[in-house]
Amino acid sequence: MMSVNERIGKYRLFKILARSAFGTVVYLAFDVYSKRQVEIKVSRKLEAPEEIQSFLAGAPTLAKFNHPQIVPIYDFGRTEEGRHFVVSKFIDGHTLREKIRNKRPTPEKSATLVATIAETLQYAHQQGVIHRNVNPSNVLHENKTGNLYITGFGRSIPSIGIEVGCIFGTPSYMSPEQIRGENHLIDGRSDIFSLGVVFYELLTGMQPFRSSTTIELLNQVISIDPVPPRKVNRTVPVELNRICLKALAKQRSHRYSAAAELADDLINWQTIPTSWWSRFRRRSPQSFT
Repeated sequence: MMSVNERIGKYRLFKILARSAFGTVVYLAFDVYSKRQVEIKVSRKLEAPEEIQSFLAGAPTLAKFNHPQIVPIYDFGRTEEGRHFVVSKFIDGHTLREKIRNKRPTPEKSATLVATIAETLQYAHQQGVIHRNVNPSNVLHENKTGNLYITGFGRSIPSIGIEVGCIFGTPSYMSPEQIRGENHLIDGRSDIFSLGVVFYELLTGMQPFRSSTTIELLNQVISIDPVPPRKVNRTVPVELNRICLKALAKQRSHRYSAAAELADDLINWQTIPTSWWSRFRRRSPQSFT
């Protein structure tokens, strides 16, 4: 681990923000040339090509991203000591996970939030990048502006041409195909499943798949349908219940085919009067089961 006040090129490290069990350390740093704070993720010494690829995967592509809800990557490289690093914008804020724990948003605000995340994921998917680890800890709200940012793309990989022979993700948010290690099947719909888990948690205050053991949890994701959100929280609107469960479909073909479609459904629900949905449900109840 590097010490605070050390420098990596033009970046002076001055505070540790996080550490991982795999030796990665995230620092708050200062860019002495541009005179701004940045976040810099520094690996342990890596030698194996697959480890280096895993740490830097997607960085060249992500550095080209230009989206207001994606944390921009400014720089990446390797130190003389063999440590690799990725430099990104520092977001002074709080995570969606903290927001859920402290004061969970209303279903209406949750729908707006998830629609924004879905639109952001659509942009990434169109650039050929799958996030693979959508969860509340990777959604940030900037304290000063209230802006929403998606982070955690640092371990994402292009959706075309690369396979990774290991499982990557957060178990309770992973799609069935991720858990089964079916890398050739992982696409934007895998992110939609993970976002469905986030939506479920926003609507109910709990995750749809829960267990004291990781093995049982993964088995639930693969084989057990979640309890509908409305059975957990009766205040969840029927249409949001349907949208959430569609995103959580076990089979990819039963989910939304694109994140933009999920966003459109949520936006349409917000713009169509509730009384219309009520009349429609009375005429066609089977459409909302």
